[in-house]
Amino acid sequence: MEGNAGSVAAPAGAVLLAASTALAAALLVIAAAWDLAVRQIPDRASAGIALAALVPLAQQPLPTGLASLLVATVLFGLGVVAFRFGLMGGGDVKLLGAVGLWLRPEDLSLFLAVQAVTTLTLVVLVLLWHRRMRRRDGQADAAAVPRPTLPFGVAIAAGGIGVLMVHVDHLAPV
Repeated sequence: MEGNAGSVAAPAGAVLLAASTALAAALLVIAAAWDLAVRQIPDRASAGIALAALVPLAQQPLPTGLASLLVATVLFGLGVVAFRFGLMGGGDVKLLGAVGLWLRPEDLSLFLAVQAVTTLTLVVLVLLWHRRMRRRDGQADAAAVPRPTLPFGVAIAAGGIGVLMVHVDHLAPV
């Protein structure tokens, strides 16, 4: 009798789903780190996240897949509006659309909650850092100091990872 005679092989679809989810999570971490370091999100990271989403989209029933496409479209559209008003960078918008492909409508509240908490934390940290740098450089006049920027990609990535971690079972075929 062989050593793994009692084990059951995972179906190919489940392995592919796990691999695409792990890839998306890794690319979200890369996007967040890149945004934090240089305030840009590599297009390849967003493209990879979007391409990885094709696996769960293909495994879901058609109405669920279409709902995810709708969520992604709405998030991307809202991001475009924010970009138009200078509130968000283009990389953030692309990342938001890519993450949206992983979301079903019922995942949206978790995504937005994690993103909001992360954004608020980032605001406090960026403002404290900015204040410290201003004092260190001896610039008491706030107008003389460049306006701090917020790495929204970090918050988007956190929301995406939160959904992937908590709702990974929803990504499996029904």
